[in-house]
Amino acid sequence: MNDRAAYRSRDLGDTRGPWIALLCALLTSACPSPDGTPPGTSGPTATDSGATSVDTTASGATTTATPQSTTVGATVDTNPSTTGEGSGDDESSTTSGECPVIEDPTTGELNPLVVDECDTLCAHYQECALKDHALCVMGCIAKFGYDREECQEAGSAARMCLTGMTCEELGDHLKFNKPGPCAEPLEDQEDACSCQTQWGMGEDLCTARRDCPYVPRRRITCAQDTCQCFVGDELVKTCPKGNACADLRDKAESCCCMFQ
Repeated sequence: MNDRAAYRSRDLGDTRGPWIALLCALLTSACPSPDGTPPGTSGPTATDSGATSVDTTASGATTTATPQSTTVGATVDTNPSTTGEGSGDDESSTTSGECPVIEDPTTGELNPLVVDECDTLCAHYQECALKDHALCVMGCIAKFGYDREECQEAGSAARMCLTGMTCEELGDHLKFNKPGPCAEPLEDQEDACSCQTQWGMGEDLCTARRDCPYVPRRRITCAQDTCQCFVGDELVKTCPKGNACADLRDKAESCCCMFQ
């Protein structure tokens, strides 16, 4: 009896083992993993580069999202500036100040000495049948009537010389621009009554000055990156130098208003 019971126990133990293993496998596949991942799938895995692999299909295919690399301490200029070669102005300096207002020297009262000299000269023109007296006086006063200082003195000497000319000499002067004996006083009058400009050029320095009757001397000096404008001895304006020394007359006008 005991032999038969032992036999039955051994036989049942041998047959229950496979069934228990199969049942456990079936139950395990139907339950989720402890981390919440459905059966048959794998959870997120970490990679050496810091990216994560996510299984999005039942077959186990994965897609990888790789984070963009970031350089610590790098800066990006969101508003870059460009500098073109050959630009007219140097951006290292800026314009400051403004051109001064130069008083019109032809305003004011007529110079009575000039009026008298014009009347005498025009009477001589009429005597020589070269000009009408009244029209001559109007033109002479309009041109020289406001002369002052050195201009008036030089002009007075020229008018007196013309008044002493013979009618033939005066005619040659009027018709053919031959100064005759009055060449020197007429030249002195031109120098004293008109603007004179002088230029100075160097390797990295250029300058100009303009002398006109009745108004202070005007001057421009360009060195390094800046041009400076002077009226008399007063600095009134500065501008970027740019290519000033290549065309100083243009710079003298645009920056310092020297020819207005």
